[in-house]
Amino acid sequence: MTVIKPIYDSVSSDELLTRCLGSETQNNNESLNSLIWTFAPKHIHSGAQIIEIATFIAVCIFNEGFIPILKMMTLMGIKIGTEAHSFAVRRDNARIDRSVFMKSRKARCMKQE
Repeated sequence: MTVIKPIYDSVSSDELLTRCLGSETQNNNESLNSLIWTFAPKHIHSGAQIIEIATFIAVCIFNEGFIPILKMMTLMGIKIGTEAHSFAVRRDNARIDRSVFMKSRKARCMKQE
């Protein structure tokens, strides 16, 4: 009990619980990890090379969006149609809009405090 009590106190602190209320517990590393495991799910065994490729793709999308993925596909000889390009643009714009919304929501919450 003496070992568990400090841990319990730590995870139940008011500061931590307040941060959890605003859904601000997911940081950039967790977002990137989630994207990596989208391409190489943990429940399916993947070798080191697959994980490395999944990481490269995830970092590319995380930093630049989906358009660079289309550029990579073009370099591999895959012909990219207008629908694929439109999809990438829509996804990138949705990502930006969501980010702007979350930042403005956070700013409003901070003003109210």
